[in-house]
Amino acid sequence: MLKKVVIAGLAVAVGVAVLAFVSPKLFSLMMYSGQQMGQSIDEAIPPETELGRIKNELDEVEKEKPKLFHKIAVEELQLKKLEATIAANQKELEPLEQNATALADVLERDRTAVKVSFNGHTTPRDTVLSALNAAVEVRDAKRAELQANQEQHDQSVGLLDQHNKHLNDYNATIAQMKTRLKQVEGQIAKARTAQVNTPGLPTDDDRLSRAKADLDKLADRATVMEREAQLAGANTPKATTPAAPSEDDLLKRAHNSGDQTDEPAKTAKVD
Repeated sequence: MLKKVVIAGLAVAVGVAVLAFVSPKLFSLMMYSGQQMGQSIDEAIPPETELGRIKNELDEVEKEKPKLFHKIAVEELQLKKLEATIAANQKELEPLEQNATALADVLERDRTAVKVSFNGHTTPRDTVLSALNAAVEVRDAKRAELQANQEQHDQSVGLLDQHNKHLNDYNATIAQMKTRLKQVEGQIAKARTAQVNTPGLPTDDDRLSRAKADLDKLADRATVMEREAQLAGANTPKATTPAAPSEDDLLKRAHNSGDQTDEPAKTAKVD
């Protein structure tokens, strides 16, 4: 079924494209007619009905706000967790930084010594060098982890700001639309009052007035159809009915044997 719908949709799209290429004027006319039809439909909707529809839309929109609340709550929780993780990273990084610095300082004191003094002991330089390499690796890994968490924290802050801004804009737009709806509702009520107080001015939702107008149009159509039929009948040749034979004719035909004509044939006179 879906395949058929897709094929039908593609066929329509191709047909429209071909029509636009072959006859741009006809395509433009079709588009214009479609727009006019849509405009006519919109204008046929009573203002009170459209007002109610928009109010209902706003009610439905407000029901979407809990989704924004959920996003904000989730992002706030994520932000708190990241802040706690960053604080833990910073605390864990401090001794790693100190250890790497201390080992580097030991080696820096005498760059040529084979053995160095570290933590009150004489330790081979290579051993301290290996310890420094491991300490730097661990410290750098913790630094990278802290940096990643800080970047994620910044992204979370930005996202939370967006959610809050969206909610504020959402509320502001809804409040503005409600205020404007009240204004428009007042304008419509005022216009309706004026229409009622104006003789001969029908309202858009007066069903009786619309029915009367439709009946008048239908009566006009019937009158035109009746006159067309009369004109067509006046110009149609009427069939002629043969006259009824007289009694003498019927008697002659009854006695006619079929071998003779009604009158003897006349012969030409020879001088």
